[in-house]
Amino acid sequence: MLKRILQRNGRLSVVRVVVFLVLLVVFGRVLVGVGLEGYKGYWNYLGYCSVDGGKLTDQRRLDSAVDHYLLNQKNIDYLEIADVERPDRPPLDDVINGFKRVPYESRSEFLKENPACCELTESMPDGQRLDFWDRVAGAGEGQFFFSYKVRYFDGLGRLKEIVADGVFYQVGNCGEAFFTHYY
Repeated sequence: MLKRILQRNGRLSVVRVVVFLVLLVVFGRVLVGVGLEGYKGYWNYLGYCSVDGGKLTDQRRLDSAVDHYLLNQKNIDYLEIADVERPDRPPLDDVINGFKRVPYESRSEFLKENPACCELTESMPDGQRLDFWDRVAGAGEGQFFFSYKVRYFDGLGRLKEIVADGVFYQVGNCGEAFFTHYY
């Protein structure tokens, strides 16, 4: 085909060949890019991490979710305390100033105090599930529903304990945790 094009019009045919080759290279690169993204999406959908190619166990996902909670427990717990103690929804700073929480110091303490804390579930309370595109993007395989004790002292210094049951953690294929709170 190239030989026939070159034999026709000399200089014009060289331009055509160059344009043809450039388009061929561009088209080839687009096909390779789409193919690689499709391949990556396929393995993401199956639950494999796109960074290291590994697949997390449910226990490793749970550990990641609990670790994220422990790093962010201050605000998460104060949201729960506000839900029970201050249904008028004041600014979070007012809740923080009015109550003193008793934080968990480690994953083992959290799991010891809350042995049935975390259930792996496929959907949220409103029925929303991870859709195909979420899974292709590496969103993970479900969420953990947390039901755990929040310990705190009220304004009079009395120790109180409530059960938080509106906390969900979605853990991505590479171990990144995302927090969602339902009131």
